[in-house]
Amino acid sequence: MQIARVQLNQATSVAIISGVCVFALASLIVVGVVDAHDPVTQSSPPETVSSVTGAEIKPEPTLSPNVLSKEKRKGKAFVNRRKVVLDFLGEHFPELQESLVKSEEKSQGRFRNAISRLETDVIHLRNLEQKRPAKFELMVDLWKLKTQIEITIAKYAKKESDSQLKERLNPLTEQMLDVQTSITKLERQFAVQRISSIDKRLLHFENNRARIIENNLRSFQKSAEKIRTKQNRKSIQRQSLKSKTKPNAKSRPAEENPN
Repeated sequence: MQIARVQLNQATSVAIISGVCVFALASLIVVGVVDAHDPVTQSSPPETVSSVTGAEIKPEPTLSPNVLSKEKRKGKAFVNRRKVVLDFLGEHFPELQESLVKSEEKSQGRFRNAISRLETDVIHLRNLEQKRPAKFELMVDLWKLKTQIEITIAKYAKKESDSQLKERLNPLTEQMLDVQTSITKLERQFAVQRISSIDKRLLHFENNRARIIENNLRSFQKSAEKIRTKQNRKSIQRQSLKSKTKPNAKSRPAEENPN
């Protein structure tokens, strides 16, 4: 039971983190036109703030090539992050992708923040897709349910009563528990397989102790012999080089002396 609880925490950690991240994303999606004095917008670069507020901008001094190059790299990095996140959402959560793209026009600051937060979850899930496809599918389902729950809370918390909101959340909560149960069962299978593999290795060590020690000693001796041969070869090369340079050093004074 303790193992199952630990595995459940590990399996759902990404979804829980993404839930916190998606809460900010949900706010971005359900918000209408962003106020010009929004604190996130105010934290944007001076050019953006000025374009929103209409304030006059004094001419900036010409930026050095290094600064321009740094800004260009940052812009390119964000374009790559944006593509990674939106491509993943397009494959597994097209509804959220559509909402996120629409929100980009409303607030660049919040949109960038949402992309940066979601990127961590997307990269983790992509890595999981390569290593454990079965678990990947379940984790995507859990992530989607967690996202839907956070969006529902952000969208209806102020509009509906507790009972109405509970009615909306109840089926999503049940589905989330079902997926968490499936993930835990899968993790338990992985744990049993790993324990079985460890037991087999221990049994192999115990039943073949003498032979394993002898094989290891033979391997270590071969490594030592290689090192010894290499050192001897270098020693011979150094001696050969010295023997070649000594005659040249003695012949120089004889050549310089006049007849």
